[in-house]
Amino acid sequence: MSVVVGILVKDNKILIAQRSRKKNHPLKWEFPGGKVLKNEGLESALIREFQEELSIKISIIKPLIQYKYSYKRKFETSLHFFKISDFSGSIKMNVHESIEWVNLTGLLKFDFLAGDMKIINYIINNDAINL
Repeated sequence: MSVVVGILVKDNKILIAQRSRKKNHPLKWEFPGGKVLKNEGLESALIREFQEELSIKISIIKPLIQYKYSYKRKFETSLHFFKISDFSGSIKMNVHESIEWVNLTGLLKFDFLAGDMKIINYIINNDAINL
């Protein structure tokens, strides 16, 4: 399975979202995104997911890194991370419990999904998103 994930940057902060208490990994923090549908491109999937989850239209999308992660050895997920530096519309929480804008070091204070820890370390240690 392939998943696209957006690192949305605005005013030197990154948008993070808390998963619904009704979904897998309840109340864990994550970066917005989701599954890539059959015959869907990565960027198209990311645009669709941000519209569905947050009601915003994203633009200026730059690939960051991709890697595979296995949750409890049940299934392997191919994670594709992108930096997003522009959007239009007003953010609405359509599927999340909460959202926060945080600085880089603030990311370490949240209980993130295990699959997101590699990207968090990557962006903190490599200045990969140029805040």
